[in-house]
Amino acid sequence: MPTQPVVPTAPDEPENPTTPENPTVPSTPEIADGVNKEDGLYYQDGEVLTGIAKADGKMYEAGKLLSGVSSVDKKMYKNGVLFNGTLDGLLYVDGVKFSGTKNGILYVNGVKFNGTKDGVLYENGAKYNGTKNGVLYVNGVKFSGTKDGVLYVNGAKFNGTKNGKVYKNGVLLTGKHSDGKFYQNGVVLTGYNGNTYYVNGVAANGYMADNTKTKYLFKDGVKQAGRQKIDGTYYFFDFNTKQMVKHNYVQAQDGNWYMFGEDGKIVSDVYHWAGTYYYFDHNTFKKHTNSYDLARWGDWYMFGADGRILTDVVKWAGSYYYFDHNTYTKHTNSYDLARWGDWYMFDGSGRVISGYKYWYGQLYYFHGGTFTKAVNQHVYENGNRYWANGSGHVTVDWTIDNAINIGSTLVGHSPYVWGGGRNDWSIARREFDCSSFVHWSYANAGLTLEPVGYTTTYSQVNRGRGVNWGNLRRGDLIFFGSLGHVGLYLGGGYFLHDSPNSPTGGVGVSHLNDIVNQHDARYSWASIADTWATRRVQG
Repeated sequence: MPTQPVVPTAPDEPENPTTPENPTVPSTPEIADGVNKEDGLYYQDGEVLTGIAKADGKMYEAGKLLSGVSSVDKKMYKNGVLFNGTLDGLLYVDGVKFSGTKNGILYVNGVKFNGTKDGVLYENGAKYNGTKNGVLYVNGVKFSGTKDGVLYVNGAKFNGTKNGKVYKNGVLLTGKHSDGKFYQNGVVLTGYNGNTYYVNGVAANGYMADNTKTKYLFKDGVKQAGRQKIDGTYYFFDFNTKQMVKHNYVQAQDGNWYMFGEDGKIVSDVYHWAGTYYYFDHNTFKKHTNSYDLARWGDWYMFGADGRILTDVVKWAGSYYYFDHNTYTKHTNSYDLARWGDWYMFDGSGRVISGYKYWYGQLYYFHGGTFTKAVNQHVYENGNRYWANGSGHVTVDWTIDNAINIGSTLVGHSPYVWGGGRNDWSIARREFDCSSFVHWSYANAGLTLEPVGYTTTYSQVNRGRGVNWGNLRRGDLIFFGSLGHVGLYLGGGYFLHDSPNSPTGGVGVSHLNDIVNQHDARYSWASIADTWATRRVQG
């Protein structure tokens, strides 16, 4: 400490006048408890004051009130007083650079701290609130929790699974995850996201019920519409509802119409719909029109211009056919009433007949063009004239017709017996061969050809008179196989005879175009006819 100044003895004669050897002695009077000031400098005890003055407690240096850092205690002073405040950006407290927190601001050596201290991030001395380098801080600490709907862990937006839910960038994931699955609000999605349906996070594919228990066909999660192929067949899904169509006829996206059944599958073959039947192609699945088709159960059916199954008389392929009103099948060898009231005869193939037809023991004639039965009028064959009576039965002569009618009573009731019919016992048993049957028929009509015991084809060929084959008439005898067989001509190509090759295996009616087996070969009756040997025994 500086020495106490010497109290002067006289104001104008100092005891120790200033000399070069004693320059610090002030010449001015004392101004405060031993402190003198002269020429702007402060002295204490006669020495230039440096340090704390006893009088005022202020810091002096080189005789002046200190404003700056003391060389004595290294503290900051202002006007000799320990500085409290900010100077050149530094905070001082009691002259010392402040380290600590003041008004919520952290200082280190007087400077607002920037950096991390004790795990807390500061910026300009304040605990940092905000995001730095992708990390969120709250009050200087890396934030863990939810803020503004975002989950943070240690300041980073969370990626991963927490409480069974998946987060991406801190938000519950809605979208595709790295596992390839789709999530909604953090959970693997089973349900819709927009128009896409997911099952366990995977876009749905196939026919299945959605979360409303309604079934749809999905492809990559999107409901499909129109004709679609599933498991090798086709189904149809409504363009509006996207639901499967069942038991309906609809137009597909290709512009064609298709039928779909009760199970939703596309239909082929015969199908019942809207009160009638239709036929759908097995390959194209399109409806058939104006067609005659084989159903899967083996029956054939006719379908019209609109595809509906047809009944009654139908024109097709240049002819007419009749289809049953109940079974829808084609009639063959039948006589049917058309819806307009006329009757028509149909042959073994189902075609309408014109010309002669043997039917239930009688010969009929059907007009060409109208196909109706001739009644009460003359009809002609090979230049010969017949009469079609009120029932349409074709007749030519009473004896001939009577012989034919008598012989016809045995059709299907008299098996062929070679050599039979030549004695009373055999005749009574109706056992005939071809020639004895012809003899018996004419004999019972009143015309005996010859003694029955001697009748043969070879004897009968000499009865009556010869007739040209092109002039055949009802009742004529016709021979076959170089006279090995004989029959009664009925007209229209039909003949009555007794043969193991007839339709009955005995007495029956055949047509010249029918096929017969002879000598292990197949022939038509016409091809083995002895055309040179026709005989007319009556008229």
